[in-house]
Amino acid sequence: MMFSSCHRLLFCLFTFVFCYIGLRAQQKSVLRVDVCNLKNNKGVLYAALYRNQQSFLNEKECYASKIVESNHADTLSFFFEELPIGKYALAIFFDKNGNGRMDTNFLGIPKEPFGFSARKMPLFKAPRFDEASFVLKPDNNKLVIKLISF
Repeated sequence: MMFSSCHRLLFCLFTFVFCYIGLRAQQKSVLRVDVCNLKNNKGVLYAALYRNQQSFLNEKECYASKIVESNHADTLSFFFEELPIGKYALAIFFDKNGNGRMDTNFLGIPKEPFGFSARKMPLFKAPRFDEASFVLKPDNNKLVIKLISF
């Protein structure tokens, strides 16, 4: 009799642990992004969210993307919803002329405002995924990205 009670207890314990792990793995969250320094420009904001170094800055391999029309204000806000908890990096550019791509000069330097989720931007190059990455938590996820113009 004691043996079967012990088995029941272990079964219940393992069931609880596996259910908890399964729910935890499927937990989703929301990311709010505030983009500032738009300087009241007319244009379209392109944002791409990446999950690893291999896909970072490859627009065809981004995890999620947003295209947001400017509201002619200095700040623009948008959301990524239903994101799994984990590590991400965000790249943004503001398309002033509406051609759908980041314009650069003959040296490859961007002509249009851009930004990353990097805490500190490296000089003269785009950040690596690990430099731009952040951890998405279950709640209160907000990024403020100040666009850079040259």
